[in-house]
Amino acid sequence: MHLGNDIGFDSLDLAELTARIKTVCDIDIFEDGIKKKLFQIKLSLHEILSN
Repeated sequence: MHLGNDIGFDSLDLAELTARIKTVCDIDIFEDGIKKKLFQIKLSLHEILSN
């Protein structure tokens, strides 16, 4: 699922998503670049949490 095309996320939505994940999980999933697809976010979270 593409965050912009399928869900309609714009840059403000991505910033809010980043802030919410950072607040809840204390993780910056976008520190290594912007994720544009939901599976990329899922992979990043999995990699970070498994370390």
